[in-house]
Amino acid sequence: MLEKEKCDLSRYRLQRAKELIIDAESLFERESYKSSNNRAYYAVFSCMRAVLALDGEDFKKHSGVIQYFQRTYIKTGWCFGNPLPFWVCGRGEYSSPVSQFDSTC
Repeated sequence: MLEKEKCDLSRYRLQRAKELIIDAESLFERESYKSSNNRAYYAVFSCMRAVLALDGEDFKKHSGVIQYFQRTYIKTGWCFGNPLPFWVCGRGEYSSPVSQFDSTC
């Protein structure tokens, strides 16, 4: 997959996550807590898949996505260090121990 395609897929997944968060908030306000929790879970999951897209990775099962994310980002401590990923800090920069992208992403 080309770098531009990785970035486009990541952006698409982040946009989906934003939509899911809006849904989760709406459901929460209507006291539909189980449904709200479900939408929030899928928003986080979509964010994780957005990061994996930048690495050129994807998995058929949730467990594969979670295991890869945990192994690559949580256990290494990368997600708690600097620089923050571009989708957190809002700048066009992305730095990862797995991949390097320029500011056009």
